[in-house]
Amino acid sequence: MKINIGIIGCGNIAQSVHLPILIKNPDIKSIFVSDTDMRALENTCKRFGIKACRSFQDYRKFLDQVDAVFILTPPHTHHALVIDCLKYGRHVFVEKPLCMTAEEAVDIKKLAEDTGLIVETGYNLRFMPQLRLAKKLLKRGHIGRVITVNGYYLAEAAYMRENKTFYLDPDKGGGVLMDGLCHLIDISSWFMDSTIVEAYGFTGIYDDLPVDNIANISIRFENGITGHLQAIWAPLSEYLHTGDLKTIKIVGDQGVLAPEIYSGRIKEYRTRKGTHTIYPKNMDLRNPMWALGRSYLDQDTDFINRIKKGSNNLNKLKESARIVEILDSIKKYGAFKK
Repeated sequence: MKINIGIIGCGNIAQSVHLPILIKNPDIKSIFVSDTDMRALENTCKRFGIKACRSFQDYRKFLDQVDAVFILTPPHTHHALVIDCLKYGRHVFVEKPLCMTAEEAVDIKKLAEDTGLIVETGYNLRFMPQLRLAKKLLKRGHIGRVITVNGYYLAEAAYMRENKTFYLDPDKGGGVLMDGLCHLIDISSWFMDSTIVEAYGFTGIYDDLPVDNIANISIRFENGITGHLQAIWAPLSEYLHTGDLKTIKIVGDQGVLAPEIYSGRIKEYRTRKGTHTIYPKNMDLRNPMWALGRSYLDQDTDFINRIKKGSNNLNKLKESARIVEILDSIKKYGAFKK
């Protein structure tokens, strides 16, 4: 069975990440695209060979022709679009974060449960080969009993300033809390196999941006493990993919695992065995973006496969909703407690 896919939003994430993957997927019959910007729509169709009869400024015109929708628009639009597509009976992939507020997250979660439709949020770090390998090592007791987890995520901010995109508008989901810290919350929860039940934190602005560009939270999981997460935007383009600047460090009573988020490496220290660097199987050492590209490919493929198999994962949606609850609560009160 081949399926039809609709794309809402023809911006950078659609053109540089998802469409190059989806047009090559053998399980996809046709792709429909939508954007309110006619120029972006025409450019997308030309670049990816999409027929004009499958492009619309109003996404609702293709809903009766598709099986699933990729929502690749700014965060403030997510809630309304997800709800609309679910009501129409369509599976949904939505870029992170799931939505903007705790109330919106509750709406989406309830409707997804009622309809039985798949709602996938774009947390691609879970699909990075080195992070998957690190999780397997943790499950094997590679560093003993886990004591704490710490995450550090530094991302380039210059393009956000120059392009004046939604990243600079707090009402549209701008700021590093919504853009970067959400990734760290997701991946740390995934590593710990537990839910964050308590968090305290704050955001800050260290230059003239109209949104937060540094965010810190201390967290406690349901299983008792604690940790700290920090996300920063900084004008350091030459260091954007330097391994040490995007890391998760997991400390156990017999060692430390420190998978680097983009480089593809895992640095480890083990008691009486010293320090080593581990690479996932079949890694392309010549390509510094290999792990990132592979994560997007595996993420989108997994979504398509679960549609074909009718395999839903409501627990993952609940985790995405919990992330929004935490972010919303930190923004409003500086604290979250469940």
